[in-house]
Amino acid sequence: DRLVSAAGTTDRMWGDFQKGAGTGGRDRFVFGDGNGQDFIYDFEKRHDLIELDGIEGIESFGDLNIQTVDTNNDNTVDSSVIGFGGNNSVTVYNVTNLAARDFLFHA
Repeated sequence: DRLVSAAGTTDRMWGDFQKGAGTGGRDRFVFGDGNGQDFIYDFEKRHDLIELDGIEGIESFGDLNIQTVDTNNDNTVDSSVIGFGGNNSVTVYNVTNLAARDFLFHA
């Protein structure tokens, strides 16, 4: 599946997992400049990709500002927030070790 975030909105995104089994194919979660504050709920490392398309100042993994956070207030870091500046971010639930291989960059 290829899921594309709308500009300036809050998108709550699920790939194949929303269909029930959680054993689907590879998903691409796509974000551009001015994406808003978005959320990915079923990112699978080594299967899915976060595609960043034309976000100003972000051309490689080294340009990303990724913080790990406790999203459910149980005192355990459980998710990652990728900040793009302004009010633009993506929260990836239940993933704390994002790596360069999890991303695809377009200038």
